[in-house]
Amino acid sequence: MKGSLWHGRAEWTFAVFDIVKHKLLSRDAFDPSITVQIGQQSSRGSEASVALAVGGGVHLQANASVMQARYDDFAESVASVLFSRNGNVPADTPQRSANFIALWNLLRSGWRTPLSATSGPGTATPRIPH
Repeated sequence: MKGSLWHGRAEWTFAVFDIVKHKLLSRDAFDPSITVQIGQQSSRGSEASVALAVGGGVHLQANASVMQARYDDFAESVASVLFSRNGNVPADTPQRSANFIALWNLLRSGWRTPLSATSGPGTATPRIPH
């Protein structure tokens, strides 16, 4: 779902997902240079976002997601013994995530130079358009 309010100054989105991936590739446990095919992985969750144009070139954005990812069919061979990884959460897969971003377009705030700055978790990126 997606919508806007206040003549387009505010926007929101909401999504629910159920994704199933088949025939995934994974690195071999003992030899990372070898790729092996594994069974199935699924993820279910929801995500929401809001954005607001405050005025003076300032835009605020926030988003959050909740997800449950797992291996549905993954048998890993370790020293010729098969181990089931079914039900395990894939590595580097967050169950929750949230972000807040503040954007300030200096040109729209009255400055004569086309410079904007973006800041978020772990970032502070000034941009000068070409």
